[in-house]
Amino acid sequence: MSKKNLMLIFGIAFLVSFGLCAEMPKFDSRKINSYQKECANKKASGCFFVGVAYFLGDGMPKDDQKALEYLEQAREMEPKNPTYLATIGKMHFYDYKVNGIEENLNKAIDLFNRACRYGEFDSCNILGGIYEYGENDIGINYEMATLYYQKSCDLKSLDGCDKLRNVRNREIK
Repeated sequence: MSKKNLMLIFGIAFLVSFGLCAEMPKFDSRKINSYQKECANKKASGCFFVGVAYFLGDGMPKDDQKALEYLEQAREMEPKNPTYLATIGKMHFYDYKVNGIEENLNKAIDLFNRACRYGEFDSCNILGGIYEYGENDIGINYEMATLYYQKSCDLKSLDGCDKLRNVRNREIK
């Protein structure tokens, strides 16, 4: 898969996973200025949305490094916010997939674990997939995949429940 296709898939998954596709306001300069002011005033959601704007390149120039900086600011202000943890985790996971930087896989797994613990079911699903299919030095481990998919299912993720059934069927075979 090409980098361009992977970026497109990741961008769509990024929006869908947070339910932002239909509801996310258009990032225009007026709102960006407002988000930047909120961030300067130590409001985590302002920093988060500036980071999202940089990531999407919508209302701000596309800049993954600046996106990560703003998202990290939001996370520092609200370290238990599962959306912030998951978003940063997805950026590291994406960078690992595109550039093969193993350190980013480890960061992503740590952030996904914390987000999952705080109730972000998509992070639980991603962790389940990492263990179901194996990733880099992480071998296939259906027991761990089951654990994460069960957590996702318990958090009312239909996708997590489907994946849980599928991994249990694989264990039986």
